[in-house]
Order: sequence, then structure tokens, then C-alpha cells
Amino acid sequence: MKKRKKILSVILADMIIVSTVLTGCSNYMENTVKEATVDNGTEIEREVEEDNRDIKEEKADEESEAQEKTEEKKNEVILSQVPKMKFTSVMEEITDKNSDATLITVECEKVEILGEDHQELSKAVSEWSKNEYEQIIDEAYDMKDFVQEEYDGLTDEQKKDFYPYSSVSRFYLTRNDCGLLSIKEYGYSYMGGAHGNYGYFGTTFDTSTGDILKIEDILTDERGFFDKATEYCIEKISAEYADDVFSGLEDSIRDKFSNTEYLPWYLNAAGINIVFNPYEIGPYAMGVVEVTLPYNEFGDYIDSKYTSNTNELVASIPKNEDIADILGIETPAMVEVVVNEYELCDVYYTNEEKTKIIENCSYYSDAYVIKRKDGNVFLMVTVDHMSDDYATYMYNITDGTIKEIGYLNDASVAGALNISNVQMNVALDVFGSYGGRMDYEINDAGEFVQSDELFQIRAYSDLVVVKDLPVFVDGKETIIEPGKKIKVIATNNIDKVYFECKEDGISGYFEYTKEEDSWEHFINGVTEYDYFEFLPYAG
Repeated sequence: MKKRKKILSVILADMIIVSTVLTGCSNYMENTVKEATVDNGTEIEREVEEDNRDIKEEKADEESEAQEKTEEKKNEVILSQVPKMKFTSVMEEITDKNSDATLITVECEKVEILGEDHQELSKAVSEWSKNEYEQIIDEAYDMKDFVQEEYDGLTDEQKKDFYPYSSVSRFYLTRNDCGLLSIKEYGYSYMGGAHGNYGYFGTTFDTSTGDILKIEDILTDERGFFDKATEYCIEKISAEYADDVFSGLEDSIRDKFSNTEYLPWYLNAAGINIVFNPYEIGPYAMGVVEVTLPYNEFGDYIDSKYTSNTNELVASIPKNEDIADILGIETPAMVEVVVNEYELCDVYYTNEEKTKIIENCSYYSDAYVIKRKDGNVFLMVTVDHMSDDYATYMYNITDGTIKEIGYLNDASVAGALNISNVQMNVALDVFGSYGGRMDYEINDAGEFVQSDELFQIRAYSDLVVVKDLPVFVDGKETIIEPGKKIKVIATNNIDKVYFECKEDGISGYFEYTKEEDSWEHFINGVTEYDYFEFLPYAG
């Protein structure tokens, strides 16, 4: 027993010694490290911090690079898509302070980019459109007191024949692709006198930034371009309008290109269009003169990203101008318009061969090329067959030959044309209204498909009710009494007309029938002429 206690005592003593030795070693090593750290000062600390910083910076760079690649891919997707547009017509009337007689009418359009892509472009177009709208409205109200004074000075008989002053602004798409958006604006104003005045102007946006481009922004050689453009315009206008222009034509054109701040221009499928408005180089009767500076002749002076072939686009086509560059083909291609022996127009599509597509029309209106990513290329042509008798035809020109797809009678492009839809003006004859607007889808085959049941109408005058007019308001049948005024706002062009009565603050619709081979409409079997004081001639 004593022996065992002794052994245990020895073991415990040894353990205490070993523990003490180990503890001592640990303290020694710790002190040594501390001493080394103290001896090396901040140098080791700095090295550790720098290593950590390098690691963090490398990680941040990698994350930033990954994010940039993601954004680049996102932007590539967005910029490979042609922006989708919409034009909305807005009308406003300024009336006499003592009656509801119209003194000034204002008609303009608001432009917007649809969808979530192209945010910068969307903001820029929205701001530009807002400014254009506010400017035309402000100018109209600035004239209000002057027109009111003129109206007050008329006799009652003269007031019946008073023709309102007016201001009109409309937009037309001329080119829309992944790099740029170009819009042509028509401006008209009537401020008394024998006739109004009008002109065309252009605005071009960079689709990636939303910046409004000056003509210098798309050029690589300004001086060379302007020198050649000046001589080109002089030659073209002299050849076609020699007997109509004012004297000093060359000086007028040189002056126009010497100060490009107010130079009206826009881009289309064939090139840069330069606009000469009435009175610039000739009398009012000469009208507007436009000269296309072709991409294939001026390409050396223009940044190639604005002239090279693009996978997807919509663009207007001037007659008799080559569009091969924008289509990405080698053979010259154009819409060719030839005046025949009867002073009527024959329209051809000319590529490897010349194919007549429309004949005996009064005049060529416009044409557009629609190029899609799937490889399909469509040609849309509008002509006037006789006195505002428009028709729009669609063709497939993908493989160089031309095949008719279909057409819309009494229809012309109203403004916004996109890869897959178009806004059309459609001739209507519905209770004194002759102009409606309809959106048409352009399906995969290039066919027109009506998007809505109702045609939206821009009526320029009210209808005065002279007989109890049966209408539907909020689904209930009621009567509009004689003496009330209504404005037609929409129709299904079959059996319903939609209206609004601002005087009572109501809107609704009434039903009608139309007999075959008759211009008249009937309400409950009674002719329209018995219901209204006066029906404007509907064209």
C-alpha cells in the first residue's frame, strides 16, 4: 500500500514538472514572438494590411468586371432591339370668351418610346416631345388676345364665316434601328390671310444615349461633306426646278450649309435628307424641296455606324433612290416612280429586275422598308389613286424578288411604324368625319391585322342636334335634346358611333344603319340629315 502511494506520488510529481516545463516553453515562445513583432515595428503590420488590401481589391475588381460584363450583355440585348414607338394625337380649341365659337385650333402629337428598354432614349424623347407640345400650345395662347380682338370687330354675319386660326404639328418616322431614331416633323400654321404656311424639320436621336444629334455628330469629314453636299444640291435642284427657283440659288444653298445650326435634315433608308422649305429657294407654290444625299456617294464623310447594314430596322424610302447599302445587298435596289403618257404614275420595285407593282395612281405617297432579325424584309408602299384615295400595299422582298402579301384600302401611314405594327390614317365617312386612326399589327407573314374594334376619330367640328337623338350612356338608353352639341370621337365603322357632349359632361354611343349604294346613314330609319343641323362634307 505504501509502495503504491509512493509510485503515485512520483507520477504526480513528474506530471507537475512536465506541465511546468511546457508552460515555460509556451511563455518563452509567446514572448519571443512579441519581441520579434516589437523589434520589426510596423513593417509586418503594413505587409499584412497590404496583403489584405490586395485581396480585397482583386475581389472588387473581379466583381466589378463581372458586373460590367453583365451590363454589357444587357446593353447588347437592348441595343439589338429596335425601339418601339407610339404617336398620340392631341387636339385643343381656344374659344370666344362670350360664346363657344372656335377662335384657334391646335393639333399636335406626343411621341413616346414603349417598354422598359432604352431608358435614356425614352427620357430624352419624352422631354423633347413635351417641349414641342408646350411650345405649340404657348404660341397659340399668345395669339388669343389678338384673335379675340379681331373676332369682336366682326359683324354677326361675318362671324358666321369666320375661319379659325390654326396650328398643326405632326411627326413621321423616317428611320429607326439599333443605333439611331430619326423623325420628320410637319409644322403648319394659319394666322389669317390667303393661306397658311408650313415646313418640315428633322430630329435625330442616338438610341443608346438619348442625345439629339447634330449633323456634325454623324460626320467624319465635315468640310469635305459640306463642300460636296453644297454642289450636289445645287446640281439636283437646278436640273429639276430651274424655271421655278429664285435668282441667286447657288448663294442661297451655300448660305444654308455655312450655318448648320438651323439646317433641317433627317435620315432615311437612302441617305441624309436636306429640306428646303417654302420661300427658301423659291415661291410658296413651288412647295417643299428635299434632296437625298445617298449613303453610297457620301459614305466616305459619314461615320460608318450610321450607314452600314443593320440586322433590324424600319426606314422610309424616297422614290428613285438606291437603298442597297441599308439592305446589305450588292445589287442596286429602289422604288422607282415613272410618269406615263397619261400623266399618271407607275410604281416599280427595281433590283435584279424591274417589276411593276402599282400602276395608274395619281402620285406616289411614301414607302418603307421593314427588316427583321428572322431575315424577312418587307416593303410597304402607299399611293394615292385619285384625290386622297389612298391605298397601302405590303410586299416581301427577302430574296431579291418581290411578292405581294396584301393591302389596306383607304389607308396611309399616320406616324409611328414599328417592326411589328403601324399606326394608320383610315378614310371614313361617318357623320361628317372622314379621318380615323387605327393600329394594325404586322404579323410574321407581313399581313395587316386590325388591332382594335374602334377607329379613333379626330373631328374638327361639333354636330348640332336638331331632333331628339337616341343614344346610350353608361349602358342605358336616353335622349340628346335639340340644341345640344356632340363631337364624334370613334366608330366601329359598322353600326356604332361614339361621341362626347362636353356641355353635359357625358359620353356614349348611338347606333346607325347604312344602305348599300347609299352615302346616307340612318338612325331608327330616319336619315342623318334630319338629326343634325349641318353635316360637314366627309371627303
